[in-house]
Amino acid sequence: MNNSLPIGQILTQSWEIFKKNWPALIVVGLCMMFLSFFFQCARLIELAPKETQAVLIIAYCAAIIPLMFAYLWLELGAIRMMLSMARGTFTSFTFDYWKLPLSTYFKSLGAGIIVSFFVFLILMVVLVPTILMLVGLSKSAGNIGLVFAVIIGIAIYVAFLVFALIYGTRIGFYNQLLLDNPELGCVESISQSFRITKPQMWMLVLLNLIASLIASAGFMLCCVGIIVTQPFGTLIPAIAYTYLTGERDKASEETVTETVTETVTETAAATTSESTTENL
Repeated sequence: MNNSLPIGQILTQSWEIFKKNWPALIVVGLCMMFLSFFFQCARLIELAPKETQAVLIIAYCAAIIPLMFAYLWLELGAIRMMLSMARGTFTSFTFDYWKLPLSTYFKSLGAGIIVSFFVFLILMVVLVPTILMLVGLSKSAGNIGLVFAVIIGIAIYVAFLVFALIYGTRIGFYNQLLLDNPELGCVESISQSFRITKPQMWMLVLLNLIASLIASAGFMLCCVGIIVTQPFGTLIPAIAYTYLTGERDKASEETVTETVTETVTETAAATTSESTTENL
């Protein structure tokens, strides 16, 4: 696809699909938010009495692995359902969307581990030494060193955010690719995601920024708005994926061809009818 990604159309189509299927999307979105909230509960353990913290940590560690698999199961089924909505094949909510081969879950998990490991590697190799260097600079050079350390630190932080946004955009479709192409492996799905996002990288980055702003707006509305903005935001990648794979272009061409064919057929029929009338 050589044309720019039509961000306006993607947002409009996502909203139209959300309005038609909001009950299913909100239910799935709430389940995913509940599981995501549990992953943040580790921070609350610090607020518990010291005598109960050890027990809570053990209970949390015992529950985290099953819940990670539950979240993965829920996420892949939700992505599959949203792809069905994006392609216009969704008819009703059914658990069939969550009936996937076990290998698909393990491949998705493997791809997620590879992606996370790469980010961890960047943090260890680049950011940690840089932070240590800046701390040393601030201590040895006094106030001037501290000012330089803060400026450089902010610049590195911004650079890392930009990297994370671009990196997340480029690898963001490996789950969709695994669902569409079960024969792909972990590394292949990540590689294919890099390939299909390359021509539209900056447009996708902009789209991700818009989706993030929409989600943030929902969170700021007393956290209630996120019930709508979270599932709406997850539809956006599904629509974008159909553009990246060329499905939307093909669908548009087929629609135009059908319209032209119908018009030609109607015109021919009208011409034939007029000729018959004249002959009579």
